Amino acid sequence: MTLKTLAETKYSSIVQAAANSETVDIYTVPAAKSALVKEIIAHVVKIPAGDSLHLYILKSAGVDLPANGNQTWDLIDAGAAPGADVVAESPPAGFTAIGVNILARTSILSTGDKLRLRYAAGAARAVDLTRAKLLVTGDEF
Repeated sequence: MTLKTLAETKYSSIVQAAANSETVDIYTVPAAKSALVKEIIAHVVKIPAGDSLHLYILKSAGVDLPANGNQTWDLIDAGAAPGADVVAESPPAGFTAIGVNILARTSILSTGDKLRLRYAAGAARAVDLTRAKLLVTGDEF
């Protein structure tokens, strides 16, 4: 196994008419593969107060995130079906401050599992009010 970049993405928020969310799938485990997430680096360049960025693992056979991304992780987790359909990789409050966040992880993903980035806007927002770069490294085997 070789340490590799599983996902690298630049994110810039779109227009939000009200408190709402936007989701982007940044990595899906290929067929006949598994993956191990080892490290997440999130460089938040700008983000308004009350907004947050979240990174989740979606299990391929599980339920999706709820439509409204402004729910806290506790509410998402409480509403999830048994079997850990959704796993939070970011802190419970998400990435909310400008700066670099480095998180060590040991999360195993199976074929079809996804890493999904979710931006939760606390109010109506103009385009490009949140900007970040994410790098997820690990093994794919």
